[in-house]
Amino acid sequence: MPEEIVVAITAAAVSISKQLSSEDTALLGSALTQLGDTLTTISLARDRLDAAAKAQEVDQSNQKKTP
Repeated sequence: MPEEIVVAITAAAVSISKQLSSEDTALLGSALTQLGDTLTTISLARDRLDAAAKAQEVDQSNQKKTP
């Protein structure tokens, strides 16, 4: 599966680059890199917030059990 994604992305990149100038290809590549980085940042931030919320729930649950 990962190999298929790599092949599909490579094929898409080659196809897109044939339709654009070098300057436009570079600009699109830069924009897509920024998009990917931002999506990764959002995903990691969500994971951290979820983990913190779960840890807080566990702490509160343990405090209720302790007399």
